[in-house]
Amino acid sequence: MPAAKDIDISKLDNNKLKKIELFLLNNKSVLKSLDIWISLPDKDLSKDLKKLIPFINKLYNFKTKPILYRGFNAKLKYQETFDFNSKDIIGTIKDFKVKEDMAISFSSDNKIAEGFGNYLVKIENYDLNKTLILTDELCYYISLYRNLKHFQTQEEFIIFGEQDLKVELVKVTNFNFFKW
Repeated sequence: MPAAKDIDISKLDNNKLKKIELFLLNNKSVLKSLDIWISLPDKDLSKDLKKLIPFINKLYNFKTKPILYRGFNAKLKYQETFDFNSKDIIGTIKDFKVKEDMAISFSSDNKIAEGFGNYLVKIENYDLNKTLILTDELCYYISLYRNLKHFQTQEEFIIFGEQDLKVELVKVTNFNFFKW
């Protein structure tokens, strides 16, 4: 499974791109934190990243929330496993409290999420006001900032603390490696 997909540049909104650029240039710490997060997610970046949430939500005026997915390997200690293990069956739902100091990435694309491990879970009950959506325009801008020539997205949603989630196990495979 691919862990990212190409951004269709022809579909980007230039007005939103300009607003994103202006916001990030006026908030250098947010830009730096976002750049780091994309390479190496770290909850210590949360304070800056949370500053983007009201800006992005206002800019896009999201009306609906997609189902979000997360892939993980239950054997890796550095990944959040939501307490799922080999005894759980497909359809098992677990309550999970996102603590104040947590930040967890999900994807709206289940195929991308599958690229991160052999367990696949989904959530539907998250709070958009505590979730940063890394839109195509935002990912494109960060790629330009990095001087990259290839523009990709993980359709990433970063869930921040103080949320109670219902996490459902939707798939378990023998897959154990990242595929970039």
